[in-house]
Amino acid sequence: MESEQLKFLKEQIDRRITRINSSRLYYRRVAFWTYLSITILAAMSTIVLGLNFEIIKDILRIIALVISGCITVISAYNTFFDNKGMWIAYNDALNEIYKLKFAIEFREKQDYEIDQITIEQFKLQYQNILDELNDVWTRSKSI
Repeated sequence: MESEQLKFLKEQIDRRITRINSSRLYYRRVAFWTYLSITILAAMSTIVLGLNFEIIKDILRIIALVISGCITVISAYNTFFDNKGMWIAYNDALNEIYKLKFAIEFREKQDYEIDQITIEQFKLQYQNILDELNDVWTRSKSI
């Protein structure tokens, strides 16, 4: 018979997998779009600066300045929120939680009941994964 603590831990792991995966996908999407935006805007700025139309030369210069300003703002946002770093951290945490879930399920397939000491070890491993993810998040926000 499965203990209440083990049942609770497995439920928490399943809920956490859903939330971490959702956050991981969010950070991946934002990281992709910020890098793509910076690249496209830099290319546009280069093209605008390379155009040589005497009639609208001042307008092109102003457009290039506005584009460069946008690149600066997006780069600052990207640096502050570190979406790529958070995507990697959440991906690592998700992999660690999957390893823990596998270890629990593998242990359950054995012929004897999981003892209290092993359940406590699983709980500590789970908490360590969450603590490490929280530490990465805190470090990334304290720049």
